[in-house]
Amino acid sequence: MGSAICSGTIEKTWIERGHCPTCKKQRFFLREMVDWYGLYDTCLKCGDRWGENELLDRPFCRGWRKESVDRAKKFYRRMKKTVQKERR
Repeated sequence: MGSAICSGTIEKTWIERGHCPTCKKQRFFLREMVDWYGLYDTCLKCGDRWGENELLDRPFCRGWRKESVDRAKKFYRRMKKTVQKERR
């Protein structure tokens, strides 16, 4: 008997402002709608991630928060450039 790994594909991604429970302030979030798994949010300030309004497990490794924030900000900057090009 074998194992199967099912990974959803990202249907839609956008940036939205909302309240971050970790930061306890209004922050920007990277929001990703993923097949089968639903909505995932990443705070652009603290790097915490939520899936279906529940805090996801934090990795037990050094530097995970910075990597999470950098990944989200990189995507945000890419989206911002795309929007600016479309407006021209």
